[in-house]
Amino acid sequence: MELVTTLLGGSIMGFTTTLIGQIVKAKAEQHKLMLSALNARHKVLQETREHGMKDRHFAWTRRIIALTCVGCIVVIPFVAPFVDIPVIVSHVKEGGFSIPFIWQSPDIVEWQPIQGVALAPMYLHTLAAIVSFYFGSSAAK
Repeated sequence: MELVTTLLGGSIMGFTTTLIGQIVKAKAEQHKLMLSALNARHKVLQETREHGMKDRHFAWTRRIIALTCVGCIVVIPFVAPFVDIPVIVSHVKEGGFSIPFIWQSPDIVEWQPIQGVALAPMYLHTLAAIVSFYFGSSAAK
């Protein structure tokens, strides 16, 4: 009986260690495949990043768009009052009586000339987005 127990215990131990070895080999192969996939993905991402740096037209297009936005949002509203160009802004008034989901009176848009510099919240948000984009892209380099 001791011999049977020894043979049975040895075969169970052999089966278990072989099974653990196969699981470890499968995990190692899985890690190799995962690393090769990550390396391929990294290579594609790196080529994409380098393309944006190498393509001069792409860079100039971004700069022109940013400078146009800054010019329209910052320079023109600040310079216009000093050269006697009237600045006209829109003002939306509520349309009056309305019943929700049934009848709504249309809003009324009025255009009013203003004196001085116009600083709409939209201007500040757009400028902040442009500045933060450039700071973020320069920090990523």
